Amino acid sequence: DCINYVIIGTGINVNMKQLPAELAKKATSLRLETGRIMRRSEIIALIMKKFEKNYQLFMENGDLRRLQEEYNNLLITREKEVRIIESQEEYDAYALGINEKGELLVRESDGTMKAISSGEISVRGIYGYA
Repeated sequence: DCINYVIIGTGINVNMKQLPAELAKKATSLRLETGRIMRRSEIIALIMKKFEKNYQLFMENGDLRRLQEEYNNLLITREKEVRIIESQEEYDAYALGINEKGELLVRESDGTMKAISSGEISVRGIYGYA
């Protein structure tokens, strides 16, 4: 019933001038997009500023209601087939977005709706690397 810790993993290509051929059509870097070298410390500061603002919105209600629409609009897996990898099983489903608790809402192949609160969600092997 309670989440005590959340681990967030993010990868950002910052100053790469080029990417390996297998990633070049699927990924980019801030340098490639802007044409300029960027300071990682400034990028981290901007990310943390946004994180703190969003965390404050979360703390006001104790849920993600005020962030849910914006998050869903940016969600890479939304309205796509995904692979759900849980501790005891793996299956394909259709991702719909997150709910106010931050759970990923999916529709299984039989039409059953499910809220995923932990595990791995992958589009690898379905759409390539993402």
